Amino acid sequence: MRKKPLKSFDAKMIEYQFDQTNIPESFEERIKVLRSVGEEAEEKFETKYKDLLKWFDEHDQLNFLSFVSYYFFTSKEGDDEEARTGTIEFPPHIQEILQALSLTKERNYEPKPFLGKSPFDLQNSLKEIKDLLDLKFFNFPEAIKTENDFNKYKLRIDFMADTMAVRGWCYNHQLQKMLNDLCKGIGKEFFKEFGFSPHFIFEIIDKLIANVNIKLKIHQGKIREFVSENYYPSVFTAYEKVFPQIVKSTKETRENLFNFFKRDLEQLKAAFVSHSDLFLCKIFTFSIDDIFEFLDGKLENNKIALIMDKLSYAFGELKVEDKGHFILNNPIHKKPFIKIDENSYYSCILGVVEHLKLDLLEFFVKDKPNLNKTLSKVKAEYLENSVRNLFEVNFPTATIMQNVYWYDEKKERHETDLVVSIDDFLFVVESKSGLLTESAKRGATERLFKNLKDLIEAPSYQASKFINYIKSQESQVAIYDKKKRKQLIPKPNYIIPLGVTLAQFGVNSTILKKLLKLELFDKVEDITSSINLNDLEIVFDILESIPQKIHYLQRRKEIEDTLDFLGDEMDLLAMYLESGFNLGELEENNTHFFNFVLLSKKIDNYVININNGHDQMKPELKLTKWWVDILNFLEKWKPKQWLVQSYILLNIPYDDQVKFEKLFKKQSKDMLNASLQDKNNNFLIYKSANSLRQFALIGYNYFNIQKAERDQQIFHIITAEEENTKGIIVIGKNV
Repeated sequence: MRKKPLKSFDAKMIEYQFDQTNIPESFEERIKVLRSVGEEAEEKFETKYKDLLKWFDEHDQLNFLSFVSYYFFTSKEGDDEEARTGTIEFPPHIQEILQALSLTKERNYEPKPFLGKSPFDLQNSLKEIKDLLDLKFFNFPEAIKTENDFNKYKLRIDFMADTMAVRGWCYNHQLQKMLNDLCKGIGKEFFKEFGFSPHFIFEIIDKLIANVNIKLKIHQGKIREFVSENYYPSVFTAYEKVFPQIVKSTKETRENLFNFFKRDLEQLKAAFVSHSDLFLCKIFTFSIDDIFEFLDGKLENNKIALIMDKLSYAFGELKVEDKGHFILNNPIHKKPFIKIDENSYYSCILGVVEHLKLDLLEFFVKDKPNLNKTLSKVKAEYLENSVRNLFEVNFPTATIMQNVYWYDEKKERHETDLVVSIDDFLFVVESKSGLLTESAKRGATERLFKNLKDLIEAPSYQASKFINYIKSQESQVAIYDKKKRKQLIPKPNYIIPLGVTLAQFGVNSTILKKLLKLELFDKVEDITSSINLNDLEIVFDILESIPQKIHYLQRRKEIEDTLDFLGDEMDLLAMYLESGFNLGELEENNTHFFNFVLLSKKIDNYVININNGHDQMKPELKLTKWWVDILNFLEKWKPKQWLVQSYILLNIPYDDQVKFEKLFKKQSKDMLNASLQDKNNNFLIYKSANSLRQFALIGYNYFNIQKAERDQQIFHIITAEEENTKGIIVIGKNV
């Protein structure tokens, strides 16, 4: 059954000026104000956090978790709450914390329904916990004395907040493909160790998610069946029919109960809805026999039990755990199930488990040294081969070489993961398959900064050495392949360094400017943009033309170097589609901070709907039709330097495309009408607003002049304008 498509929406950037009237001028005063907010939130949070435990004293944990999941964390199919409202009222990490807290006590079998104000009290309590969690990060340590101290601390809490709140670090179909390839790579060794293939771990999770969704719909159908009745006897009859496990009522019992509710039919129905909540835990509970059936008998019961036991906690097992750690290092991320008895298991967070599959695979092999080493090797090979395949598919005419080596002026040998040469452009790609460690995600300063150095600085250092080597060459660059064969590639005019990772940093994936300001790295000449493999795949899928792919990656690096912004890779891609990263003078000054968060919803809708089998228009770069026609002409016929010409054209903002076309066509018309003084040749010049990367666009209209004269005129125009420009393109027309 296909899922309903996500509803489309369109976000617009709005300029907003903050009122700084009541903001203290000095850094010390501002920190003091923020710290007071954090201290108050920390104090309130500790109280509210302890209050959450009291709910488990009054209710069976499974009934409580099921009630919360059903009413607060279950969304309508096809609805994206974050896109619709700008936020998520009950984010998944709150649900995860609740499941962890439920395991700090032995099971309470009190089947108490949620009546009266209790659902509203619980709802308000969870909302308050969510808000206090965000504010408590403002409780800055006293050691923060300078803005640099503050920025380093803020980098830590940004990663901590991301770790706490962000789930779904890539699209599900991408995760599925990656897991399939990794499972194939470690399959034989894994089978020797455990007696089954690793893919069964994920097949069980997928089957359970599908089963929970079915049971949710069935339960909702049962509610509708008795709520839709118009007479109280038929309400009783329908309720007892859909929940046959309850004791049948007599005519006298029905009359007495209806009188108890003052013969108010709506109150009676509400009471039955509350009573039906006691059956919600069945939705999230499953037995070994159920799983055996879901898998069509492909895995024996004892192997199913091994998997489920490995990924489960029993009630009371987290009794001695520090409950404060549940926020940033929740143990249920490794064991997301609750073992009820020898045959039954429970989980109310299966929607989250779907995004934890890689973590679960790593957890499964963690205490098996040889298997763990094999997984690390397979991940590295998977990343390198996937990156190479991506470039081969998307740049079919490029010269692509993997794992090359070269010699510097001291005759020392160096290696580069991937070199992609296409006309005047050269990609220098380094791949890093490491992931952020648990301590780094929790904000441990030394571990976090070491991780960032490994994943960002190391590939930057490798790429910068190769770039310096390229620049030192005359016209050709000598490199060697695996078989020690010498290859010569043309020296490029544009070099695009790129670090590709398996790690996903969320909104911290585009933080080069921040990292450079903090001086966390040693003196690397040119820090390389870092992009997650799955994000790179989506970028190449959305941007169909070769020039757009090149332009995006080249401009992305420049944007990171110059712009203060917040947003992940998909947010950046959405911003590119809207503007081509042509932000004019805003790019040169430090007066603006850009919040791109949630712009990615346009990308999300397309990718998710397409992979769920729905028709969906692919988002496109905003260009005028005239511009598209010129770019398509260049890509079709591929004249000399067509990629550079396309690159220059893509640096012209949409509004200027409109103006230039209008002026150019007007000039053509005026020449035909002989309303210009020189009817033989005329030109107009456009220069981009950004002085740091100024391009010149020249429109040249001529009237049946000789080719030699035309070329001479173009040469004079270019010569006069080429100073202080990064590139010039002439659009000519014989009118």
